[in-house]
Amino acid sequence: MGRKRIVYKCEFIDSCAMHGFNEIEVRATEIKSAMRYWWRAISLFSKKEELLEKEQELFGSTKQISPFTIYAKQRDEKYFIVALEEDKEGVEIENYAALFELACILGGFGRGVRRESGSCFILKKLEIERDGNQNVEINRYKLKNDKYIADRILELIEKIQQWSLKGKSMEITEGINGDNYKVIKSKKCSNRYPSIEEIWIGEKKVKIKDLINRVKDAKKELKIDKRYQYNFGNGKYASPVYASSYPVLNKRSELDSSLVIPIIILLSNTSLNKLNKDIKDKNIKKEKKSQYENYKTEFREKVFPRKK
Repeated sequence: MGRKRIVYKCEFIDSCAMHGFNEIEVRATEIKSAMRYWWRAISLFSKKEELLEKEQELFGSTKQISPFTIYAKQRDEKYFIVALEEDKEGVEIENYAALFELACILGGFGRGVRRESGSCFILKKLEIERDGNQNVEINRYKLKNDKYIADRILELIEKIQQWSLKGKSMEITEGINGDNYKVIKSKKCSNRYPSIEEIWIGEKKVKIKDLINRVKDAKKELKIDKRYQYNFGNGKYASPVYASSYPVLNKRSELDSSLVIPIIILLSNTSLNKLNKDIKDKNIKKEKKSQYENYKTEFREKVFPRKK
């Protein structure tokens, strides 16, 4: 009996954001790093030691061999292949496949993923069983609209959490204030490391170039306006907001990667959490929290197009 392998054919929505030595290169190490990052973002541990212990079990470390292997190959500037293979008995590679699929939807791979660069989607999935039998799945990834995207994200998160955490901590809430987007909202999140608070999924398709410019402009404008802040204190913190996207079917039931549904992922703000812990003055805490709430609202307003 051989090892089970799952192979994906993927397409970059914009362009490859991964790099090797002075050139664009699809790299397995960056893909695995993204999978590890998003696993943390949906995992809730009260103790850092418990998190690291479970993470090493799932992904390996310098002292522990990884239970699975990733292979990646670039076909051209737009298409690439990723293969996940079990490395030891008892590993269910389908669970790692779910994590790879979630990483594709929420952030993509490589540099600038917070600004939508490196976003990709899956065209085809090939399962090669231990006995050599093969199964191909194509239609699974052809989603119709924002509701299907939200349902797919929740399905993947639940599968991953049931596998690695034996529990569930996220639920869906339909549009805040009846606005033009859906929200997947976490019941709770980590204060110790970035974990998902909310995922905003737009209802209206936009051109990918327009979305990239919207995100870029929003981050630039909000960074210099003191009314909108996410970083508090002297430490350097990355933005807790990720931008991603997903192409949906057009009227002819075809995928057009130039038209996408915007997806914004909001992670817990560890900078604000640290400030709340260190400062006793309630008025300062209230002011900073208000600045951060304004940042989230204004970012959403700038990125999501309004209904006409």
